[in-house]
Amino acid sequence: MDLQAIRIIVKTKEECYLATSEIHSMFQKIRADKDYIRKPKKNGYQSIHITVNDKENNKLEFQIRTYEMNRFAEIGPAAH
Repeated sequence: MDLQAIRIIVKTKEECYLATSEIHSMFQKIRADKDYIRKPKKNGYQSIHITVNDKENNKLEFQIRTYEMNRFAEIGPAAH
């Protein structure tokens, strides 16, 4: 499945959930959110993933995390 992805990086966990709420108000959600902040992966990875349809019915994924979570995902133990 081809997706376009947008990563949103904010300062706090609270802002992650505010961004999540804004996305829900703007797009049609097509999948349950994956909340890896509330329940991190075993390797410590944290982020919220939301998959939606855009206006042209293309699938779009948002990844929402803090700067600290992003650093951990990019260069920490959770890096690919």
